[in-house]
Amino acid sequence: MNASYTSEETVLRLDNGGQPGARIDLGLYPVRTPRENVRLASLAEGLGYSTVWVPDSPVLWREMWVNMTAMAVATSRIRLGSAVTSGVTRHPSVTTSASLSLAELSGGRFALGLGNGDSSLVTSGSGKPQTIAEFRETLIAFRNLLAGRNAKVGEKDLRLPWAGASKVPVLVAATGPRMLELAGEVADGVIIMVGVAEPMVRAALDRIYAGAERAGRDPKSIEIVLWTACAVSDTDPEAARNSVKANVARASIRKMPGEIAPEHVAVIDRIRQAYDYAYHSTPGAPHGELVTEGLMADFALAGTSAHCAGRLSSLSHLPLSSIALAVPDSADFDRGDMIARMAATVMPLTATR
Repeated sequence: MNASYTSEETVLRLDNGGQPGARIDLGLYPVRTPRENVRLASLAEGLGYSTVWVPDSPVLWREMWVNMTAMAVATSRIRLGSAVTSGVTRHPSVTTSASLSLAELSGGRFALGLGNGDSSLVTSGSGKPQTIAEFRETLIAFRNLLAGRNAKVGEKDLRLPWAGASKVPVLVAATGPRMLELAGEVADGVIIMVGVAEPMVRAALDRIYAGAERAGRDPKSIEIVLWTACAVSDTDPEAARNSVKANVARASIRKMPGEIAPEHVAVIDRIRQAYDYAYHSTPGAPHGELVTEGLMADFALAGTSAHCAGRLSSLSHLPLSSIALAVPDSADFDRGDMIARMAATVMPLTATR
């Protein structure tokens, strides 16, 4: 299996004699107050989740760093990760300092998830997403700064003289083939956002491996996190499916590493034209109404416990380090109950803790 963070977390069983496989992480949008988000992170720790990934979009949600700092103080085991921040919205020296400080505070329980820019840039008007070449430079700069080495940032050579003692892995959020290959070449890990259809997940893995091999790296040394929207309800599975439609819409319009199913092409084109970042990952988003059942099946885990457990089980043989279940902030569900229900869904598949 891939090199990975170790703790007493929930793990799926592989089809190889019950050996532990992919861990189960939680994606937690910081929509509510920091106190509420800390409560949910503490709940996730008690339920056996491995990592809480906190997205970063300052206009839409509460401040990621404030939330993760409070979570670090309130917890003792669970890892914390950004999913993801950008080298554009904040200067790399600021993000590096925050990352190292949080790693110190948490006893090494922090991972830096980095992307080329998405909703945070669009909603704030602070720039455009970075090109692959620009992001490569940013990624290399972050790795050097975190290690206490000199890094070229813009026109300036920078170094944090106190950096280097704390280890902070850098994971890249990637969907398209070129970004996946770049992550395989340079990053410590990858957060892949390609849905849950096995052919597309395998296509993403192929691109990561290609990048790693080109750089002379062992692909098994790379942490691979599969991010997916997840909502579970045995009393109202239709409401569960509706709650993730906005997340499915966002995931589906990205450039994919493999071929899109023909029946999805026209639907995805309509979603791209209608997508409104003011409702980014928000249940009830107008563009979410364009999501079909077929698209839902390929890009989310949503519905009854039995359905979601079956879909998780079907992914358990893939070489993934973890599967991050991103719970929506829907008025139809209490997120604490949903997080507990998701844990109950995967517990029958887990190794003894």
